[in-house]
Amino acid sequence: MRIRGLGKNVTQNLHRDIPQMAFLLDAQELKTGLVIFRRADVKHRNWYCRIKLPNADRYKTVCLKTADIDAARETGLAGVVIGANLASGALDEKTTARLAQHAAGLELTLHRSVDLMPRPLEAVDIAIALGFRTILTSGGQLKAPDGAETIAAMVARAGDRLEILGGSGLNPGNVAAFIQKTGVKAVHGSFSAPWPEIDPNLVRFGFIGNDARETSRATVSQVRAAIDSLG
Repeated sequence: MRIRGLGKNVTQNLHRDIPQMAFLLDAQELKTGLVIFRRADVKHRNWYCRIKLPNADRYKTVCLKTADIDAARETGLAGVVIGANLASGALDEKTTARLAQHAAGLELTLHRSVDLMPRPLEAVDIAIALGFRTILTSGGQLKAPDGAETIAAMVARAGDRLEILGGSGLNPGNVAAFIQKTGVKAVHGSFSAPWPEIDPNLVRFGFIGNDARETSRATVSQVRAAIDSLG
């Protein structure tokens, strides 16, 4: 992505407003609290996004790793999971379309950016128009079972044109009922269990939390059995 029309005075203003980010290059403030930039202290040319968190005096910085799409293609992976939102929560159709075009030839999944949308159902038509194969969603809720009604509406709207992949908060005890209520043909989850042993040093240094979990073979088997019980 190329940023044009950026004057020297704009960059200087951004440096003054965000002194802890003196390493930034090619910076542009797209709107109040939303800055995109490159970094002078790294070799790659990926863009970063820094956005002020709502109702908080702090920011979050993420790397817009367009290069990851190329890496997926070169590695031989079948597809990529992408998506972007505007500050309003609406899907950033322009950025998502750019990423989708860059990933041409790979299977496309629209990730849970749709759950930030005021009306997640609208993501179905957008995703189809942009060539996505799948939407991963919890129906606009933290946990998919709580968003089951919205997910069911998304499944109905998508028909055979798009796969709706339900995910978040699913486990052996609720997955069967969730599938029956929503009509999804696929589910996603970590299906995890607590680490059997946690090294106190890893917790002390902040590398992991006391609640560290990992995918459990037993839990995956139980989920599979619950799904199979539906016939």
